[in-house]
Amino acid sequence: MIQDNHKISRNAASSHLVGNTAETLVKLDLLNKGYFIYSNDFAHGPADIIALKPEPNPEVLMVDVKTDSKRLLKDRKKPSRIARLRTGTQKKLGVVFAYVDPHNGNIHWANHHT
Repeated sequence: MIQDNHKISRNAASSHLVGNTAETLVKLDLLNKGYFIYSNDFAHGPADIIALKPEPNPEVLMVDVKTDSKRLLKDRKKPSRIARLRTGTQKKLGVVFAYVDPHNGNIHWANHHT
């Protein structure tokens, strides 16, 4: 039950907005690629999105959307992506990560190795 006096900090609200925007961008990308989209309405679970592509080759894609973050490592000239690790459940299910750059909306699909 939600109480009337429940307050969300500005940072939490801002993070939530960035996350929702990232998910929307991934959904639009998948729709443009011919997928049907199903969303996780609750903030828990191994995937944010389940996408089904009926043809030409049927496919089920489970996606966990991440905000793309980068950091400059010592002795490097270019920032590198902060890679997240999939949970054991995500690995078993074949969930893939879609990293969304909050500055330009670009999507990077992770190439997971088992």
